[in-house]
Amino acid sequence: MDIDNVNILRCPASLGITFNVVDETRSGAKDGSIGLDVLAGLAPFTYKWSNDATTKGIRNLEAGTYQVTVSDAIGCSETIEIQVGRTVAVQDIDALVAINLAPNPSSGQATLFLTFQQTQEVEVLIFNTIGQLIQSFPKQPMKEGQYELQLNGSPEGLYFVQVAANGQVHTQRLLLVKD
Repeated sequence: MDIDNVNILRCPASLGITFNVVDETRSGAKDGSIGLDVLAGLAPFTYKWSNDATTKGIRNLEAGTYQVTVSDAIGCSETIEIQVGRTVAVQDIDALVAINLAPNPSSGQATLFLTFQQTQEVEVLIFNTIGQLIQSFPKQPMKEGQYELQLNGSPEGLYFVQVAANGQVHTQRLLLVKD
């Protein structure tokens, strides 16, 4: 045994847990989600949520407070609380009848379904959290249709899907979680 080269594993002060939250879109929708990232500690990590889930992220959430305990391979652990809110409507596209983004959270591919009262010139843009344009679809006339969103090469995190029509904008959040 070489005692000059002994590594003693110790717990970091924090596991450096970061998270992305998608709020519930309306009361009772249960479409909120939380995705986690652990920046310190020794993989693999285990997760224990207050709703009994044991996955890195949780989906189908209603507004409320969720607690998660993350443990690493040598037994270091950290517990945090995360708040899932409820989206409050802001200025929206008057003629927009229905919008659905699914699946959300997504592992890389999602479909945006749109329905308008009448045909509109529609443009769809996808941005990351620092405002960089990730994907765009050119303006086209539409009353009802869908867009196939491809984010397979993008990192996990929160993205904003912006629908512009008739001089107004509607933004949906999309959480990208790699399984």
